[in-house]
Amino acid sequence: MENTNTTPSFQPKSDKRRREGGRRKPKHSSRNNQVNEKSCQKDSRKDSQNGDNNKKKAPQRRLKSRRRKLEDLKHSDTNLLDVPKTTRLSKQCKEQIQQFQHIIGKENFKVFKKSKNSTSYGLAVPSVMDQENFVFLVTIPFSYPSQPLKLDSPSVSRTVDMRTEDGRTLANILNNFNSKSREMTSLGESLAAQMNYLITQWSKLSDSNYKRTDKLYKEFLAEVVP
Repeated sequence: MENTNTTPSFQPKSDKRRREGGRRKPKHSSRNNQVNEKSCQKDSRKDSQNGDNNKKKAPQRRLKSRRRKLEDLKHSDTNLLDVPKTTRLSKQCKEQIQQFQHIIGKENFKVFKKSKNSTSYGLAVPSVMDQENFVFLVTIPFSYPSQPLKLDSPSVSRTVDMRTEDGRTLANILNNFNSKSREMTSLGESLAAQMNYLITQWSKLSDSNYKRTDKLYKEFLAEVVP
């Protein structure tokens, strides 16, 4: 008589748990998704509010930046003329020249002289110092606006005797405008804006006390503008 013992086969529970251990589902996944959505909505509202505040503060920042540039210009030892010269007209310079010629007419702002690093233009301005059509010489360096304009008078000996009262008046215009142009260039004012200032304000520029008056005017603006 055969006696066969059969031992039932089984798999340890510990092995099964180990295999299932790596596939456990994260708890509270839906709750985490809701929290993340609320956080994103909150951040979006903050970004929108910050954008509105930035738009309101933009004019104030521009004014403060302009004042800061003026202060830096006063106390800076760096001269715009120290910028390395170039033999090629910058794109920005070319565009500003064309824009001004379109406004005033090419016949009133035409090439007078070309050199290696700059071009001089004759600017015809009516009724300057009792002359029907006074011509200023505007030298524009190719590296403009990294370098400022320079105002001069062509054929000074034939136009105005510098030893006379008219000569001193012209010298004031040239010196004061060149100083003003340096300031306006550093503030990013265009060629057209600078030429318009010369054409409309030449009588103020002829004053020997112009720089002091201009300084007082800027201090006044700084006080009245918040």
